[in-house]
Amino acid sequence: SIIMKTIDHFSGRMGAGKLSAILAGSMRADIVEWNYDRSPFFGKLSFLKQNKIMQYLRELEQTGLICRTNSEFPCLELTAEGYLCLKNPERIPPL
Repeated sequence: SIIMKTIDHFSGRMGAGKLSAILAGSMRADIVEWNYDRSPFFGKLSFLKQNKIMQYLRELEQTGLICRTNSEFPCLELTAEGYLCLKNPERIPPL
């Protein structure tokens, strides 16, 4: 899914809020300041509201395909199962 590819691209450096803002195409000051608006994933899910993308992130976490890092600011990363799904696209849930 585009969500999992985005998480993989940023490799555990970003939390759910910022990831969902990038995917939704938000022009928040922090997104523009750090040039995330130039990311190939920026706005890929602009047809969805940011809270819907957050819901999908929670569902991916509940299914064990992504997890939160144990850092001061929890970021999202793929689990081993999540990586397997990226290598075998037919296993990826349609999110």
